[in-house]
Amino acid sequence: GHDMKFGEIEKAVTEQWTYHAVANVIRAHSLIRSFPEVNEDRTAITGISWGGYTTCIVSGLDNRFKASVPVYGCGFLHENSCWKESDLAGLSEENRAKWVKLWDPSQYVGSASMPMLFVTGGQDFAYPPDSHAKTFGLVKSDKNLRFTPNLPHSHIFDKPKAIEVFIDHHLKGNTGLAEISSVKITGDKLVAQVQSETKLKSAQLHYTLDKLPGDNRKRKWISKSATLSGKQIISEFAPKEATIWFLTVTDERDTLVSSELVFKN
Repeated sequence: GHDMKFGEIEKAVTEQWTYHAVANVIRAHSLIRSFPEVNEDRTAITGISWGGYTTCIVSGLDNRFKASVPVYGCGFLHENSCWKESDLAGLSEENRAKWVKLWDPSQYVGSASMPMLFVTGGQDFAYPPDSHAKTFGLVKSDKNLRFTPNLPHSHIFDKPKAIEVFIDHHLKGNTGLAEISSVKITGDKLVAQVQSETKLKSAQLHYTLDKLPGDNRKRKWISKSATLSGKQIISEFAPKEATIWFLTVTDERDTLVSSELVFKN
């Protein structure tokens, strides 16, 4: 419970929830790698919600994984999250700073050495787009993003196809995901480069006019078709009132990836 995740910050480090959650994952990884039927050079990690939070931390500590996919979970929870004004606000300034230093994923994920795919949605009540984008920005290893505008927070065990494609690419050598890069203003258009080994099917521009911070469960996203021209996405600008905008592309396998999010100002 949240009382254990936040409220026991004055206990010894080794008696706190996140310490054991992370240690258990690393220990389980060592155990799995010891099995004769497991190729120890082909392991990956993924988790949902607090599992995504834990995945971000573990990815910065255990470099034996060959791929990592945090779903929803991110860092900067003290700057914007559903816990900022509740559990974290209930701590003293000293204990809040201690919690951030010890247990916020922003302290660890930047040390990840494996490729990472971040999966989240624009209506996630827990981990908002700005904190998620800051976490994504810390990662120095190869990374990709699947941001879906109207995806709410849930335990999506039927998982987006992109997760399986990403992991199979890095563990089995299968064809990987498309990647959007180099979004630039050219004349009166947005032009983004796309790297893909599969045929691209469609592209879109997405934006919201709702302010940040705000209730992401009620955030309205507007999506407009963009043009595919070879390995480029060509789109109209988002309106100047847009507070967040980004591009997505879908390939012939119906796997979707996103550009990085752009925030007003």
